[in-house]
Amino acid sequence: MFLPRQLLVPTFIILLLSCNSTDKEKAQANSPILTKDTIAAVPKLAEIKPDLKRVIEKKPVAFKIKKSPKAFALTSNFQVQTSLENDFKVTEQGFQDFIIYSNSDTTLLCKQGTTLKIKHSCFLIASTLTEVKGAITFQVKEFYKISDILSARLSTHSNGNILETGGMLFIQATSDGQLCKLKDNSTIEISFPFTEKKDSMLLFSGSWTNQKMNWELFPSNEANQKEIVEEIAEFPGGTVALQNFFRKNLVYPDSLADMGIGGIIQMNFVIDETGKAKVVNFKNRSQKGFEGAVLNTFSKMPKWKPAKRNGVPIKSTYSQSITFYNEKQNINDTIFKNDFEATINDTNISKVNTADIRQYIFSTSKLGWINCDRFYSSPKPRTDFYVDCGNYTELDIKLVFHSFKAILDNYVSKTTYKFQNIPDDEAITVVVVKKMNNDTFISLTESNTNLKSINNLSFEKVTMDKLKQKLEQLNNAR
Repeated sequence: MFLPRQLLVPTFIILLLSCNSTDKEKAQANSPILTKDTIAAVPKLAEIKPDLKRVIEKKPVAFKIKKSPKAFALTSNFQVQTSLENDFKVTEQGFQDFIIYSNSDTTLLCKQGTTLKIKHSCFLIASTLTEVKGAITFQVKEFYKISDILSARLSTHSNGNILETGGMLFIQATSDGQLCKLKDNSTIEISFPFTEKKDSMLLFSGSWTNQKMNWELFPSNEANQKEIVEEIAEFPGGTVALQNFFRKNLVYPDSLADMGIGGIIQMNFVIDETGKAKVVNFKNRSQKGFEGAVLNTFSKMPKWKPAKRNGVPIKSTYSQSITFYNEKQNINDTIFKNDFEATINDTNISKVNTADIRQYIFSTSKLGWINCDRFYSSPKPRTDFYVDCGNYTELDIKLVFHSFKAILDNYVSKTTYKFQNIPDDEAITVVVVKKMNNDTFISLTESNTNLKSINNLSFEKVTMDKLKQKLEQLNNAR
């Protein structure tokens, strides 16, 4: 049964939410609610997400290697002698291979989000110091996940100081099989992605000593952090003008108003490099009439001033929620009940942050092992921590901290392994991988540095696939 049209007072509320918020979307209790003929628009600009699709992604190169036949004479009880080093190599990631050309500027986008910008004519053959002409094979390994760091047997030390890592890389370039180096006064730009910004990040170079990685701070003349300037997209005339645009153009569909139907539309839209609003994607189930009204409104939207990064226009993505509210609507009878109740109770929308930088950007004149880190500093007292690993023929042991991203190697090893001068009262996972004859065992033990020591570890015999799975469990430990 239809309600008399004159008794309906349909209204809708427009909320512009952060596209990056992980909290449940709620509604704004104090948002103005107007009649069908008047629209209240309360937009909030969301966080810019730079469009990485416009960056050229070089596809990995496939290499065909012809193997010469070899004959092996094996007895029936032959058993391959494997070392712990070989076990880790099985679990370690391979190179990402790119082909670049010496006469072109190139931007590489790696699998885990690292961006590399390489200028033309910047490489020399390392052995002869002659300039490289033609194709260059550029190889990259990324280490952002705890499991990848452990598989490569890396740690976060700098001459005895603890580092908190924002990501590690190994980079090398070759031409016709010969190692290349950057020319003097030439640099490449490296962008390390992050989800939570940390201050005081620096660039370190790594070297192996006695099978342990040590990181040295790059001299200021070999690495520099680039200042990033972000500008958010802006509707012409600003927020007030955007409110007026919605008031004038967004129409509550008559057919749905007559039936007392309301609802919430959740969607993403893009402001491209030219400022045009497009690519509206609806994220939830909703009435087609509401979706049509929204699309019709966006088709009339004038161009925005596009977002910029360091003065260059970029695409930016926004998330928006529009509530079509009819006060005569029987909320219990609609599919929008939960979304509606969440929307009208939101009092935190005004606290949403706008643009945030999502990459640490450095320039460096060297390749090889590179680490984006900062020195760990805390007023907590320091302590020593001991681990008894039992019997073994080979062993690798690391401490993985939970509250900050650091992976520590042992300093002194005898019967018991010692980690010295580490922060007290910190939650950790003790990771031990060891060999007993030809079998591989792993122990993942949660502990706290305030216990000072740990023993009687529980070990599990693992295959290489199982070892990899166990290490990957640590990616969610923090």
